[in-house]
Amino acid sequence: MRETIADFLIDSGTCFRRLQTAVPFALAVCLLATTGCATARSSDTARTATEQLLISNAVDQAIAKIDFTPLAGRAVYLEEKYIDGADRNYLIASLRHAVLASGSRLVTKIEDADLVLEARNGGLGTDRLDRFVGMPKVDVPMVLPIGIPEVRLFSRTTQTGTVKLGLIAYDAKTRELLGDGGVTLAQSNDHKLYLLGTGPYTSGTVHNEVLEATGEDQLPLPVKPLASGLRKLAGGRPRPEPVTPVVFEEREGDSAKKKKMAEKEKPDADAQASEAKPDTK
Repeated sequence: MRETIADFLIDSGTCFRRLQTAVPFALAVCLLATTGCATARSSDTARTATEQLLISNAVDQAIAKIDFTPLAGRAVYLEEKYIDGADRNYLIASLRHAVLASGSRLVTKIEDADLVLEARNGGLGTDRLDRFVGMPKVDVPMVLPIGIPEVRLFSRTTQTGTVKLGLIAYDAKTRELLGDGGVTLAQSNDHKLYLLGTGPYTSGTVHNEVLEATGEDQLPLPVKPLASGLRKLAGGRPRPEPVTPVVFEEREGDSAKKKKMAEKEKPDADAQASEAKPDTK
């Protein structure tokens, strides 16, 4: 019996020592198995920022070609029901901004307006063109289980945004046409060039707008001289912007004021000329 009790105690001590060794190991395994982790979820918008900037850049260019100063001092009602498209809100807001900046006053009711500015858009969208030098993907049926992958040595992707905007003004009371109005058209672009797996080397009006606003070019310094040449190749030669005549009739009141100011300034100019004339007596 003593040997049995002794053996039991020895075995119990051995088990306890083994348990002391196993418990930290088991805890370490549990800690490793239950280590927390964080997952960042990212998603893309339905429309890319480049697409939206292409449209807004073209809108800015088109409106910048229009002279709204003949409408200064007038109460203007902006008729916007003929403007359509996904980005119509930006186009309408830009027109409102330009009209207000000219010194006009926008009204919400046509009854309170001196004239109606009617806007229409004939185009408000983007296009895309892909070109590359290399070998296209080739499927070889019944010969190889897989196709030959596409190999691009040089590729260029060009996206353009086009806006065509028409404007006409008429008297809010008599509905009489004021001037001939006109149509303005502008186009923005974004060129991306890839060479031997490097890139994109970006150029175009959207790139210039972003670069001007942020002042950052996210390319390493040694690559920038090469990127400059590739960007010129990607964008090609700049095309001159045509001048678009959009004519609004000048008010008679403004003409009368200018005539009176000219008549008032004429005696002052004659007096200054007589004072500046040397006395020959």
